[in-house]
Amino acid sequence: MSQHPELSTAFVAQTKAIIAEVATFILHERQTFGPEKIEHKGPSDLVSYVDRTAETMLRTALEELLPDSGFIGEEGGGHHEQAEWRWIVDPLDGTTNFIHNVPAYCISVGLQHKGTTLLGVVHEVPHSEVFWAVKGKGAFLGEQKIQVSTAAHLNEALLGTGFPTAIFEQASDYLAAIQDFLAQCHGVRRFGSAALDLAYVACGRLDGYFEIGLKAWDVAAGALLVTEAGGAVSAIEEGADFLFGRQIVVSNAKLQQALLFVLRKHLVR
Repeated sequence: MSQHPELSTAFVAQTKAIIAEVATFILHERQTFGPEKIEHKGPSDLVSYVDRTAETMLRTALEELLPDSGFIGEEGGGHHEQAEWRWIVDPLDGTTNFIHNVPAYCISVGLQHKGTTLLGVVHEVPHSEVFWAVKGKGAFLGEQKIQVSTAAHLNEALLGTGFPTAIFEQASDYLAAIQDFLAQCHGVRRFGSAALDLAYVACGRLDGYFEIGLKAWDVAAGALLVTEAGGAVSAIEEGADFLFGRQIVVSNAKLQQALLFVLRKHLVR
């Protein structure tokens, strides 16, 4: 592939087809998945052969589609991570949901060129909803163009979040921020898949979303969805990197400052 930042329609379609094939594998394995197949990376950080096999399938096919590209994957699939073109992949975001048969899990695939995300795909597996975006071309659910909500104030907003599983020293501050939001908005939802939360902001199902403790593969694709749908994306701390800085807040642009105000009050010292 040339290094021009324009991605062809055929290339995008091939990428989505590769991801759809892996989604079919995940859905098939869910039919016979049992608790004896669960492994633990941490007390609440679960994994299984499904995650690992899905990542191998994605890495093999995506690197064949784009030779010499790098790959950053959740399950240890790092390869040429500093390459000009690189894939950032979560093969199964929402593993705990998958294990418990809660239908909220997805595949998240972002493609970067020289550190800029140009393509993002979030394929929600149980219902086959495919959210995707190409930089400068907009965001879509299937073939329908999507955009963020129009809520202008917190008292009109439904927010999403996740509970950090490894940053326990900030738990009380984090819960205080959630309590602050609960007093002001329609509610705070926790679906258990960061990539899906970002996709839901992009299509207006959620008005905003925030979380700490995330990794690049959780947010690379979804952040592009939000910006291409007209939304705002930033880290919580001013000047920090949302992609590798393990913190993110997104919304329609009207709510971003209100979200940041509450989050910085509780989480930034």
